[in-house]
Amino acid sequence: MKRERKITCSLYITMLAVILLASCSKDADPVERPVLANISFYNASTALTGEFVHGGSISNHILIDSYDTTYQDKDNIIGKVPGFGLSYLNAFPNLIQGWTAYQELLAGAHKLILADTSGRVLDSNTVRLDKDIPATVFYGDSLGHYRSIALADKFIPAEGKIGVRIINLSPSTDSVYITFNKEVPAGFPSATYYGNYTSFIPVDFTGRSTINVKVLKKSQERELLAGTVLEAAIGHAYTLVISGYSDNNPGIYIDPRKGRSVEIKNNFTITVIKNF
Repeated sequence: MKRERKITCSLYITMLAVILLASCSKDADPVERPVLANISFYNASTALTGEFVHGGSISNHILIDSYDTTYQDKDNIIGKVPGFGLSYLNAFPNLIQGWTAYQELLAGAHKLILADTSGRVLDSNTVRLDKDIPATVFYGDSLGHYRSIALADKFIPAEGKIGVRIINLSPSTDSVYITFNKEVPAGFPSATYYGNYTSFIPVDFTGRSTINVKVLKKSQERELLAGTVLEAAIGHAYTLVISGYSDNNPGIYIDPRKGRSVEIKNNFTITVIKNF
């Protein structure tokens, strides 16, 4: 009899524990997953490129929410933090066959500091990331003075159109404009200068075709400065990055950080980035 009572009591205790555990699990808050967003970085700076092309494989880091400008990658390989170098010449992460690649970062506001490996701050910016809208941070410079522009990669496809965004990071003083197959598309700026940019402009387009893209100086002579080819397809979006110096430059400048003379060469160009 006593044995039966003990067994019955044990069953009651076990059942009670199961009920309590179940009720606790119902009331417990679910584990919140972090909200992630996407970001990429693009280098259109002549000075920055010159640092690692002539000075070594790595010359900079992009610190995210960190003020430790003394950061050093012990393995001398970019990857632990973003940055540009011989392995990431124009973009971090690298473009994939011309298409933008992104790295994940928590959604919200982030402080970005571009610093060289000696700890000098080249540029700082704050970017706000949305979980549904990726962003690209573009870096440029004028005579060694750096700047960054953070743009939301927001594009809504439209029937019979492509999206084209323009960003001018050429420090030349020339006013320039862009033509598609010798015509200025509707909605394109009549002139653009260093630091100007647009959102994705809807451009009429039929089928899949090659577009001859040209950058011309805004003058009576309409001097051709650079050109490229855009292989476009309906419903996709592209960014045109204008960068480098034209012949209209002072020829030489004093590096504001190092105090040494830097020769300026004509490296004006326009580059196509495939976004979506």
